[in-house]
Amino acid sequence: MEEDLFFFLYPPAFLGAIEGIKRIARSDIRFKIEEIAKSSKELRYLLKDRIQAIEDAHNFSFIGIDSTWTTPHLELLYGDCALILYGCLGNEIREVKAEPVVYTGEDFNSFIWRKAVELERELAIEVLERCDVDVLIFDGNIFPFPMVYAKDWSKWKRISEVMKSLIGIAKEKGVSLVGIVKRVKSKYFSYILERETVVNDKLLASVFLRCGEFVSIGKFKDFLPKYLEIVHRDRAKEYIRRFEERCKDLPLGEVELVFYKSKKQTQYDSATKVEVLDLAGIGVDKIVNALVSISTDTGFPAVIDWIDEIVRNEYRVLAFLRDLLEKELLKTCSNDVEREIIMKLCGLTNPQKSYLFRL
Repeated sequence: MEEDLFFFLYPPAFLGAIEGIKRIARSDIRFKIEEIAKSSKELRYLLKDRIQAIEDAHNFSFIGIDSTWTTPHLELLYGDCALILYGCLGNEIREVKAEPVVYTGEDFNSFIWRKAVELERELAIEVLERCDVDVLIFDGNIFPFPMVYAKDWSKWKRISEVMKSLIGIAKEKGVSLVGIVKRVKSKYFSYILERETVVNDKLLASVFLRCGEFVSIGKFKDFLPKYLEIVHRDRAKEYIRRFEERCKDLPLGEVELVFYKSKKQTQYDSATKVEVLDLAGIGVDKIVNALVSISTDTGFPAVIDWIDEIVRNEYRVLAFLRDLLEKELLKTCSNDVEREIIMKLCGLTNPQKSYLFRL
């Protein structure tokens, strides 16, 4: 009877997942814990002269910029449709914009991410043209790092042009740029240890940094080549060449990488990864102190938490946008053949998922 009840509550696929998690915990992850402890202790020792205490902050003005897009997106027979929302908050500015996109190419996820980055930087230029601010904060890298190593530069040309304009006006108006990197896959501490780390930088920094401390591991121009030789041995030479080539147009190498742990207790006691391009000459330490002073229990500056809330959007709005697209196309019809094509191209590729987009 108990077995029958257990089967009813936990179907076979779920039971298999339970066993899979147990196996991962006991093997894949458990074997890395000792190495994490060893590496963190070693990093604490090697970086002891660079680790600084967080001090009282100077009073700076901040504006945060962020974006998101509807997930899941609409998969039409014609192509992929989504809505990008992007906005800014801070220094008495609160603004949100929306940009619908329809894409017929192969890699929709890469396309929409690049488009969101482009829209964020264009908004940043608009903000700096009409507002005085000390620090502009992006949710994510200042320069999207795939553009540093990308073989096909054509996909990044527009973003590069926008970034050049942004850097120009930021220098002119004395504004420093900051990137708060939430999802961390990098292993830059490998260059400190002179071996590839088993886990990402955020986890290691969360272990060896204490509350109220921060550490800078330097500017990308100073450590990236060495890091690439350790972690990307086979491709390092080509990656370094691309990095150095692109540094001629954009100050990629001048970005300084910092990890801090807030004075106050944060969720999961985690460190925050920060990129700083100090175009205003404020001082990286002063900028970090100021960021920590406005950080919440997430470990991120409050302005980034707030803008993240503002730009969130229900994906169900896509049902309305699909209907509107169909309606507008039908207005252009000149015959029944065109009408039939339009009804098809606006149809969902996978009707089984249509319930996701019902209002």
